[in-house]
Amino acid sequence: MSHDFDSASDRGDAAVVAEEARRATMAELQLRAIDPEQTLVVVETASNGAISTLILDTERLRTAPRKIDERRTFFTAADLAGYVNRHKGDHTTAWCDTESGRITVILDDHGPGAPAWGAHVAVLSPRLTDEWKRWTHLSGTVGDQTTFAEHIEVSIPEIVEPAGAVLLEIAQTFNASTTTAFRSANRLLDGRVQLRYEQDIDANAGATGELEIPSEFTLALRPFEGSEAFRVQARLRYRMREGKLSIGYVLTRPQDTLEAAIEDMRRSFAEESDLTVWAGQP
Repeated sequence: MSHDFDSASDRGDAAVVAEEARRATMAELQLRAIDPEQTLVVVETASNGAISTLILDTERLRTAPRKIDERRTFFTAADLAGYVNRHKGDHTTAWCDTESGRITVILDDHGPGAPAWGAHVAVLSPRLTDEWKRWTHLSGTVGDQTTFAEHIEVSIPEIVEPAGAVLLEIAQTFNASTTTAFRSANRLLDGRVQLRYEQDIDANAGATGELEIPSEFTLALRPFEGSEAFRVQARLRYRMREGKLSIGYVLTRPQDTLEAAIEDMRRSFAEESDLTVWAGQP
């Protein structure tokens, strides 16, 4: 295509020159269909000879992606198993972090001598229940009677033995007094006298003071959402100081309960998904 740019220049009409140049450039453009099955590489050579490349992935132009590249997170073993059973293949693997309870499933994992992307992943990220956090938060602390009674009142559904109502009455009516009795006196070599004494705490509860105060009580706690309840023992603690009662409790080896709950989730998922669950991380 030829254009008479001189006549336009002679008239000094810069706008006409620019328009003619644009039309000339547009006339050389061609429309080409892009094959979404191919990856395009754009190569550019600079004036100094440097070569740069740009890779254009046309996967987004397809009706569906070439491979699954997704990471799904679930909060119960049952939900994870449901998803895995829908997508698992011959080389799917499952891994359990026995410390955190996290289960990771690589749905498109490698097979023997067959590399795979390992990009389709499903994860169980267990969440602690409110009841577990509530009981473990106060474990080992000794505080005022009102705080303890309020905690027992809110937590009655998890108390197995003695009955929650009985433990609540104990918490609300707990009374204690102390007596100190000197048992012996020894004279030391330097002339000082060492006194030995014992302190007794008399405790009672109930409107008539006839309720037996247990040294421990039993709870039924679900450590994780979707898990079964486990029996947990708690030891009652109280003390008198300057006529003021402090009371609380300490859970017996709660870490053992967590480990049992994690193993239970691992076993449950293995049974529902029919997969071997390796102890470890992928």
